[in-house]
Amino acid sequence: MPVWRAAAVGLAVGLAAIWLVRSRELSAVVLVGLLLGAAVGLVLLAALTGCLAGVARAFGARGRVADFVRALVAGEAVALGCLGPVQLVTAAVDSTVAWLVHFGVLCWWLAFLWGALRRGIGLPSWRAGGAVAAVVAAATVFAMLPGTFLGAYRIPSGASLPTIAVGDRILVNLAAYRLRVPFLDLTLAEFGTPQRGDLVVFTAPRTGEDFIKRVVAVAGDRIAVDDDGTLRLDGGAAPRCLLAMVTAPERDDPSSRRAEFDIFLERVGDTIYTVRQYHEGSGAPEPIRTAPGAYRGGGEVLVLGGELPGRPYPRRGTREAAEGGVVVPPGELFVMGDNRDNSNDSRFWGTVPVESVVGKVWVILRGRPREGADRWVWAHDPPDTSEHELDADGAACVGRLMGP
Repeated sequence: MPVWRAAAVGLAVGLAAIWLVRSRELSAVVLVGLLLGAAVGLVLLAALTGCLAGVARAFGARGRVADFVRALVAGEAVALGCLGPVQLVTAAVDSTVAWLVHFGVLCWWLAFLWGALRRGIGLPSWRAGGAVAAVVAAATVFAMLPGTFLGAYRIPSGASLPTIAVGDRILVNLAAYRLRVPFLDLTLAEFGTPQRGDLVVFTAPRTGEDFIKRVVAVAGDRIAVDDDGTLRLDGGAAPRCLLAMVTAPERDDPSSRRAEFDIFLERVGDTIYTVRQYHEGSGAPEPIRTAPGAYRGGGEVLVLGGELPGRPYPRRGTREAAEGGVVVPPGELFVMGDNRDNSNDSRFWGTVPVESVVGKVWVILRGRPREGADRWVWAHDPPDTSEHELDADGAACVGRLMGP
């Protein structure tokens, strides 16, 4: 079977396997991205090996050295062409499936390279050595690029609701601000610094864990947080999110004990609110059942035992805010979660060094389909505010991140 036909069949089989394992439709952008990535890999393979062959002939390179170099570039070309779309696919699936996808793509690389080495490049004297060189090249790029250009993270908790939910994945552009060599902590080039409104992933100063939060102030900005949680930047007030802490019954039994949960409220008209879901400490959203007798006029309501004001309920406890605000020092960022009443951020850690920023969030991939919502969204797109009143910049904030 010709190499091109074998590659097409292998790609189709791989896509079908992902579909069957997940039992759900792949996003169109993922499918198109994978196809384009494969095409780019094939084009790079043909172009680079042809150029290298010409260089080798020009310098009189013969035998095993020329074969090894051509095979090395072939492996690099295929890896560069395929790795980006593969990361996009694996970020949208579970960890177990991700390993299967990586393994399948690696097998496809090996099969394609072996056929290319035999038919396209031709290694009459050292075929085995050329194949080894190509495999080493592909493995090297496969290991290094995820830490250089693109990173995938899974959201393990509901701290970023409603924009980023439990089980969602995010793709992070690791080269948004600078290009670094992984494992060596070596910066090759810088492309600027994070700006206000950027949704970034950074390493927490004290814990060393990766977090996702929004940059709200940069070097030279004066920032303050009022007693009611209002954020003020250089004297101007920023809007708040509609998330609140209220008390709700844990069970339908009126005699059962009561517990406190983070309740997400939906406004119907001007005065009526209904409970949509609560979020336990484990991070799994679950439906709320209202207490007996809480049904009025055929609709489901939550009895709060008092007047319902048209504003978010205040969080219990004292707020921690500096009197008069603080000025962000040079080389630092002030980051906060959009859910300001339930966010552990620069108000507790202090400012974050620019050097600790890992990258900028690029794409949000939904872990579960949502009614009326896209399966994937660009991180800079405005959020859906049909159920929650968010600020104009976007995502709700943030919990600890985990690898894909």
